Amino acid sequence: MSNEKTFCVITGGSRGIGFEIAKQMVENYLTPGSKILLVAKNQQRLNEAASKLKNVRRSSGGAGVDISVDVCNVDLGECRFTELEKKIQESIDHTFHRGIIVHSAGTLGNVEKPITEIFHRKDIDQYFNINFVSFVLVNNLFLKLTKNIVRQQLIINITSLAAIQSIAGFGLYSPAKAARESFLRSVLVDQPDIKILNYSPGMVDTDMVSELCRQTWNEETKNFSTGKVRNRYKATPTLGREISAPPLMLEHIG
Repeated sequence: MSNEKTFCVITGGSRGIGFEIAKQMVENYLTPGSKILLVAKNQQRLNEAASKLKNVRRSSGGAGVDISVDVCNVDLGECRFTELEKKIQESIDHTFHRGIIVHSAGTLGNVEKPITEIFHRKDIDQYFNINFVSFVLVNNLFLKLTKNIVRQQLIINITSLAAIQSIAGFGLYSPAKAARESFLRSVLVDQPDIKILNYSPGMVDTDMVSELCRQTWNEETKNFSTGKVRNRYKATPTLGREISAPPLMLEHIG
């Protein structure tokens, strides 16, 4: 990798896949002077995640302390991003070569009943505000604020096979993931210079998967926790200027 600095925003960066990506970036990808901004709604978890990242050792030697880590407490369901805008503006300058946003934040919603038993608009509005509307608004805010500062913009969307293959018991999760991928295909058409990666890591043992296995109404989906049906659902590439192959290999697109 080059020595060019990167500014990276990671939503859902306080735990799970988002935090693991942040950790891998510090270990393997980001050069000294780069900066990570973790975005999530739990301030305590954000602080703990930032502290852990500062102690991560880079694979090339040296501690991650030469990578600056900041946090921003945002409730995506409220769709208000004044504080995030301020944080980005304070964090970035023309010394950064690359700007990356990683969209890892997301929720399951109500998986205790089939999707045909959702009757209240507020349940749908709340879910899509968090998982699609905020995704679009945060994405576009990042692109606007970094457009004339960095030389390269990269969007990484943590997606799922559920975006193209509906899975029983996932409720609104599948249509929201599909909407995100469709939106990014439109971004690619409108702004072909922006690099986009829809990354599907496959089934990962996170708090969200544990929640799904506990709460879903679908008995087969409950078996995800035992691994009996995991092999039925493989991570697959999606369309556009994208690659999909774990682990996250940023050197292929950087």
